[in-house]
This record gives sequence, structure tokens and C-alpha cells, in this order.
Amino acid sequence: MEEKDGEKKFNLPYRSKLTERIAPGQTLIIKGKTLNTAKKFDIGLHRNSTDYTGEDIPLHISVSFEKGKISFNTFSNNNWGKKEKLKLPFKKGNAFDLRIRAHDHKFVIYCDG
Repeated sequence: MEEKDGEKKFNLPYRSKLTERIAPGQTLIIKGKTLNTAKKFDIGLHRNSTDYTGEDIPLHISVSFEKGKISFNTFSNNNWGKKEKLKLPFKKGNAFDLRIRAHDHKFVIYCDG
């Protein structure tokens, strides 16, 4: 990681472990800036995985600039769930703010970018 002009720049792919489980009522905030040359990026919340391969992914977010879509899915018991797709709220080269709010049996995602 390096810091330039007050911005932290992380090596890609960036991976990090949360110190505790996201409980209902809590919000995970992800702020970033995409590259002008970006084609896509993914955000995955993996459960009980030391190497991020994970047999259980409660939430997978895929952002595709080429398709103009953001998609959401889950992976459990070796099966992907039903993918939900929406129009992409992000633009290449812009900063974004993505918030994942945990509820008892679902996540609510807020995007700005």
C-alpha cells in the first residue's frame, strides 16, 4: 500500500479479512476509485475461508463496465444462487461509495459513484 495526495493505493487484487462477522444492523462501507481502464471488479464476502476460495459466499458483487451492469449473487452448497442484475451506477475513473447493510436473512446494498 502507498499513499499519494491523501489517497491510499492498495495493490490489486486487494484482499482483507474482517475481524468479526457482519451482524444484522451493521453496515460494511467500501470506498474506492476505479481506473480509467477498468473493465470489471468484484467484491466477495467469503465465510470461513482462509484462502478466499470459499465454499460459502453469502454475497458476491460483480461490476462490469463492458456490460454496463452490476450483479449480485450467493454461493452455497456448491451452487450459485439466482443472479440479480441492475444498471451500473459507477463510471470508470470515478470514486465510489458502496455500502452493504446486513439484515437477518439478506443484504441491502447502496451504491453511489
